[in-house]
This record gives sequence, structure tokens and C-alpha cells, in this order.
Amino acid sequence: MKILDYQQLIGVYRLSPEQKLLLQASVLQGQPALDAWQQWQKSIDIEQLDSASNSLLSQLYFNLAANQVEHFHMARLKGIYKRNWYGNQLLLKKLQTILQALQTAKIDSILFGDAATVAGYGKDLSQHPLHEITLLVNPLDLEKAIAIFDRLGWNLVNQNNLYWQLQDESKTTLHLRGELFWAMPQEYTQKQLWVNALPCQIGEINTFILSFNDLFLHLSSRTFSLKSTQNISRLADSMILLKQQKAEINWIELVTQAQKYQTILPLRNMLTLLCQLFNLSISNWILPALHQMPVAHQEFLQYQILPQRKKTILKSILLRAVN
Repeated sequence: MKILDYQQLIGVYRLSPEQKLLLQASVLQGQPALDAWQQWQKSIDIEQLDSASNSLLSQLYFNLAANQVEHFHMARLKGIYKRNWYGNQLLLKKLQTILQALQTAKIDSILFGDAATVAGYGKDLSQHPLHEITLLVNPLDLEKAIAIFDRLGWNLVNQNNLYWQLQDESKTTLHLRGELFWAMPQEYTQKQLWVNALPCQIGEINTFILSFNDLFLHLSSRTFSLKSTQNISRLADSMILLKQQKAEINWIELVTQAQKYQTILPLRNMLTLLCQLFNLSISNWILPALHQMPVAHQEFLQYQILPQRKKTILKSILLRAVN
């Protein structure tokens, strides 16, 4: 079996000091948020932010307003917040049209991604812009769904066996998936997603969203895919999602599900970063357990590894290669 080059596995999440402060100012509460905000706004030029930081400005406004911050930057941030609210309203109207068409055709779907965190988990509609719609359907319904979307004005721009990407005339992107996790046996993984899905209402339309565990694991997987570029808003989303659900999280189930879906690496990465950035408090057994669990070779082909000691990485890769 091919031994992987550890240099190709190192993650992109070498956050700059300014990005760390922005994340903390956007998510933390009380004095820690205010301290981070004061340091961040003194250390940056808000007109020259990187794209990753720009994606958090609406969330930053939401949090600063909740902490009663008054600053001349607030007017600019409020404008971004309102613009996102309007754009997100338009996207959710498109989503309702799509869901209605699928419902009429008797095609079940599960909403995931950013829209699911907004529609199903109570995230404020303006905290960050929604640029895409992501839906899971039964693989047997994919072609039928594509025909429906074609009639609605969505054009196919990319596809493989179980992944279809479409766009409408305004360049809104629709991702249609037949599966989310690659773990085998795929029949089990696919069945679990549908069994775990929760009912949700989008406007007047009844649909389903991923369960918390499945949504969090997918968000972690998407964040740390080797194909992903840095998107720090996903770190903020993950922390907010955890805070909203914290009292109801069954950590044993979450870790067990990560093992079944073969998403141990991304979950480990996500929880490690959230603990470092936001002082997330979790039971002291969780991260050691995730580090001790065997990681499938295929995971190393799919996901990044957070920067750590070279010796530790090479030892992990060699152990997987000989198993």
C-alpha cells in the first residue's frame, strides 16, 4: 500500500493572529468577545481583509450588537448584515420552490449545509451569506430530480455518479447529492442519514434536515477535506451549533458515529480547534479517545491533519500502511 507524504496532509488551518481574534470577537460572549474585538480592530485595515475574514463580518456585527458595542465600524458592519439578510431571504424562497417541486413529484430530500443551520437549528438569517442550496436525495431519484430542476431553470454545470451541481440564471448554486460520507458499506451509511433525519418546516413546506450529529460530522468533513480551502466561517458555525445544542449532545453517539462514517480525523481536528479558539469545554475523555481510535487509510486520502509533530504524523501513516 502506498505510504502517504506527510507534507500533503498538513492542514491549512494555520490561522493568523488577526483571524483568531476575529473568530473570538464573532463567537465569544461578554468581556472575552470585547477584548478580542478591541485587539482585532486595532490590528487590521477593514478595507483590506482577506476573503476568509470578510465572510465573518456579518456574524461579527450580530455578536457585537448583542454585546452592545458602539464603534464607527458598526454602521459598515450593519450594512453587510442587512445585505446578507436580503440575499438570504431570496435564496430561501428559491429553496421553497425547489422543495415544493420535489414534494409534488414525491421525491424525499434532506437539507444540509448552511441553509440547514439557518432553517433547522435557529441560526440568525443574516449571520453569514448563503450562496448555495445543498440537498440529499435517494440515488435512485437523482435523474428524476435533475429533470425537475431543468424545468425550473437550473442548468447542470458539473456531475459525477452521485454528485450534481446546478446553477440558475443568477448564479445561485444547487448541490444535489446521492450520498454524503464515503464510508463502506455505503448502504448502511446512507440508511443511517435517513433514519436520523429530523422533520423541518421551510416556509409552508415540510422537509427534513440532517440530525445534529450528521450535520456536525459533515461540516467537520467539509472543513478538513484535502480539497477544501480555508473557510474560517465554518469554525464559527460549528461553535455556534455546538453551543445551541450543547445540553442535548450525546457525545458517545457522536464519537461512535464518527467511527462508523470514518470521519475521526475531521471531528478530532474540529474539536481541537474549537477548544483552542473558544475554550470549548468538553469531557476530558473525548479528544484522547479520538486520538486512540484507528484511522482508516482512506481517511488520510480524504482529510487534512492539523499541524503537529512530524514524528507523530509519520508514525500514524506507517501504522495505517502496514495494517
